[in-house]
Amino acid sequence: MHGNAAGDWASPLYQTYYDVHAFGRSIGSLPQMTMDIGFLGATVADAARLQGNEAQSGLLAPRD
Repeated sequence: MHGNAAGDWASPLYQTYYDVHAFGRSIGSLPQMTMDIGFLGATVADAARLQGNEAQSGLLAPRD
């Protein structure tokens, strides 16, 4: 056995690549970082400069 990659949440086994294409809207660059999926929606909305709410804004601070 070569370790327990499935038991390590930081393992590349749990990393997923996302590519964002904006149609009819320009977006800023997304951070080149590994982040929890819970931050993805707020991150994309922020990059697109969409008006967010307090919950979305609250997710950006701990992400950074």
